[in-house]
Amino acid sequence: MMMRTLALVVVGMLALGGPANAGPDEDRAIVEALYSRVFNGKDLTAVPDLIAVDYIQHNPAIETGRDAFIAAFTGYFAAVPGLTVDIKRIIAADSLVVVHSHWRDSPTERGQAVIDIYRIENGKIAEHWDVVQPIPATAANDNGRF
Repeated sequence: MMMRTLALVVVGMLALGGPANAGPDEDRAIVEALYSRVFNGKDLTAVPDLIAVDYIQHNPAIETGRDAFIAAFTGYFAAVPGLTVDIKRIIAADSLVVVHSHWRDSPTERGQAVIDIYRIENGKIAEHWDVVQPIPATAANDNGRF
């Protein structure tokens, strides 16, 4: 009976196009690797391990696809070698990972508060959305952006 149940699960997974995502912890680890290896480590050779070939990009400044991501960040890293990205919060659920982070092109600038949303499919980042807000010099409150 157990073998039959296992066989039905495998057949069901294959019918849906492959295995389901491993879970929120694994999805979170994929996105954390993108930040540590690619954004902070400037290691674009890690991208094929993390991003799907047919990656869907919703940022209007970057074309869709993994090759377009690599091309965009090759240019960005060359223009902004001092880039640092500090993750402030990360939430993972239902194949989505949300990152609230502080992007700075140099240690002396205020930078930007960024919210990125990633959809994970089959162990790779399949889709991305973002919202970017510059850190202001002054604010009506003392709560900060993070």
